[in-house]
Amino acid sequence: MYLVYVHFMGLWPKLLEDMCELKRAGFVNRGGRIAEIGQQQLTDQFLHADKLLAEVYQLFEAPRIRLGTPVGADNFTEHAPLARPFWQSLGFEYVAIDLVGDNIIKLDLNRDAVPLQLQHTQDIVLNGGTTEHVANQDNAFRCIHDLTKPGDHDPCGAVPRIDDARPGELHVEILLAPMQRK
Repeated sequence: MYLVYVHFMGLWPKLLEDMCELKRAGFVNRGGRIAEIGQQQLTDQFLHADKLLAEVYQLFEAPRIRLGTPVGADNFTEHAPLARPFWQSLGFEYVAIDLVGDNIIKLDLNRDAVPLQLQHTQDIVLNGGTTEHVANQDNAFRCIHDLTKPGDHDPCGAVPRIDDARPGELHVEILLAPMQRK
């Protein structure tokens, strides 16, 4: 399954709503694998979404952990907490595809191919907006396809929308392909 959230930067509460829906429908479970395209950080809004976070942890039957402290928009890039502990606390095996950072798989989405050991291994591939910075869109989405487990997705489209917060900018809120229940 491939999820894309393109807002500003980082993970937003909408992802929590979608994880609840996917869990209730039987599409995701503990012990799955998730790959983030670009090592994501948790937004202040995500960290303040107490009811949604509680619901996600309850559905995944996982003890809730402290994810970090909101840092404000001005400090986001340098100080916002990483998403890795969130995913791992839900029982996911986690990998980040990025060019810089600690504990990542270094992959240039403009030209590199997915390493053989990662091909078709991920239950969820999450794009928090990283691909908007990639010139070679064909290769970037080929990498996303190659990360995703076979049978978990079919080609599909998404309806773009214009975001009032950033007039004239195109955003895709979510792309969720049809998939098989696990």
